[in-house]
Amino acid sequence: MKGLAFKCLEKLHELYKRNFVFSWDMDEDAMCEIYEELSNPILMFTRENCTLDRNSFCFKWEFTERLNNWLKSNHFPIATKSEINKYMREIYGESNRPSFVGGKAYRVWTGLRWKEKGDDASDSISNHFNHFNQLKKKVYIKRGSLKTPVNRLKQLNDENGVKND
Repeated sequence: MKGLAFKCLEKLHELYKRNFVFSWDMDEDAMCEIYEELSNPILMFTRENCTLDRNSFCFKWEFTERLNNWLKSNHFPIATKSEINKYMREIYGESNRPSFVGGKAYRVWTGLRWKEKGDDASDSISNHFNHFNQLKKKVYIKRGSLKTPVNRLKQLNDENGVKND
C-alpha cells in the first residue's frame, strides 16, 4: 500500500507542476461546508427540517425522535442522547418550558422551530456526495419486480391489439 500511495503522490505532484486543474474543482468554502455536513448528520437534519427563530423552541424528546427516524431513513447510524446534546449545546440554548396541557415542564432547545409547509424550501442543502442524482432516498429493487413491467407491457399490447411474440 505504501508504494501505491507514493506513486499516487508522485503523479499528483507532476500534475501540480503542469498547473493541472480537475474539471470539477470546488472552491474550499463549498468543500468545507459539504465536509461538515457529511461528517455531522445532525447539522444536515437541522438544515432540512428546522428554522432558526430566537423566540421559538423544540421539545428535546421530539427532536431526538424525529432526528433518529430521519437518520434511519437516510442510512446513517442512530445518534445517542449524549451525541445530540453535545452538538446542540454548542449552537442552541437549553431550558425548561411548561407543557401546553398540564403543569409538567419539558426540556427544550431554544432558538429552533420545525419547518412548516409554507417555509422556503431553498434553505435545505443537498450535495452530490450523499444523495444519488439529487434524490433524497436510496431506491431498492425488490426481487421479481422486473417481471412486472414486462407483464404490464404485454397487457397494454393485448389491450391495443398488438401481437406479442
